[in-house]
Amino acid sequence: MPIVLSAFVLALLSPDVTPSLPAADGEVTDCPRVFGSPAYKRKLTKRRKRLLDDVDPNGDIVDIAHSTDWRRPFYLEFTGVELLAAEGDEGAAFRVDDALADLDCEPGVYHLDVDDSLGDDTAILAVLDDVVLVEFKGQLGYLATDDAEIPTWRMIWLAPWRIIRRRETGVSRSTMPSRSRSRARNNRSRRRR
Repeated sequence: MPIVLSAFVLALLSPDVTPSLPAADGEVTDCPRVFGSPAYKRKLTKRRKRLLDDVDPNGDIVDIAHSTDWRRPFYLEFTGVELLAAEGDEGAAFRVDDALADLDCEPGVYHLDVDDSLGDDTAILAVLDDVVLVEFKGQLGYLATDDAEIPTWRMIWLAPWRIIRRRETGVSRSTMPSRSRSRARNNRSRRRR
């Protein structure tokens, strides 16, 4: 089954060029069967925000804080798609060969970022240095560049609900300092005189 990509065509790289993240000023290609729609990206964004709280790289350990039943990510490879470069804030560059030609998609390098899709069943959750974390058919997976150092994945489950505990406290009220009864009677009796 072919993988559907959602991205922009940026540049063609020759095989002898060292992969680096392409500039964002490339030609935009309209491949609706491949790239999907903005509505689908909004759907992926809502899903990611609901299920994934944080992806925090800390040295060679990456913490994944989530509120679902995900397990540690597994390594993924897709026929006709290769991760060339990934840089946290810059996104990821994927090379697509002619495997997607039947979907009217030209071979080339595509720039992808968080919430883009890599097909109907794959959504990008996070872009780290040389590694891209994805949700693939309800499970976590990752793609890596050839020279990537694969991190240790640490899963942190967050409850999707909260417990609110009410504390029983006594009722407080403001009162004026009380006068002694005898003194109050004396004051009344003085007024009558």
